[in-house]
Amino acid sequence: MTRDYLAEMNETINAALPDGDYVVPVVAHDLVEKLVANDPDLLRGWCEARYELTLADFIHHKVKNRRSVSRESLARTAFAEAARDFAASADASALRKAVRSPFDAEYVVDSALLRRKVRDMTGPDHLFVADGYAETEQTAALLKSFHRAVAKRTGGRRTGEVFTEETYRAMYRSITRRDPEAA
Repeated sequence: MTRDYLAEMNETINAALPDGDYVVPVVAHDLVEKLVANDPDLLRGWCEARYELTLADFIHHKVKNRRSVSRESLARTAFAEAARDFAASADASALRKAVRSPFDAEYVVDSALLRRKVRDMTGPDHLFVADGYAETEQTAALLKSFHRAVAKRTGGRRTGEVFTEETYRAMYRSITRRDPEAA
């Protein structure tokens, strides 16, 4: 009989998640240790079934990280290199190398998750990006309002001490116009 590694691992992960406070990397570490010791076939089979998804997720995070690093540290590094070049040559054009082109930034430009550099984007591409920011902005504003209202009512107490689940849901709906996320 062939194992359904994805379903089995889903059940295993759900069982490993505590009801109280936890830290995801610690839960993952403990689960890997447990699986290596007790069911390495499940861990291997699940990893093999998720190769493409895992790699796509890793690439997505790498691209986001690359953008963040580019904005923060690359500018400093490029400036330091350009300053050294300028000091050695007295050529002012060396300082222009410190500026990274905003045309090199990449965005997802359609629902198929196509990534494109700014220099190659069209009007519809920019509208797709703008719509994504507008949706994120609206959602963030609603959730910010909701959590501020809950914080005001709970103070130093726990949410479950102040609200029933139904009251919490009703308050969430009144602010966000949708149901709260479930666990």
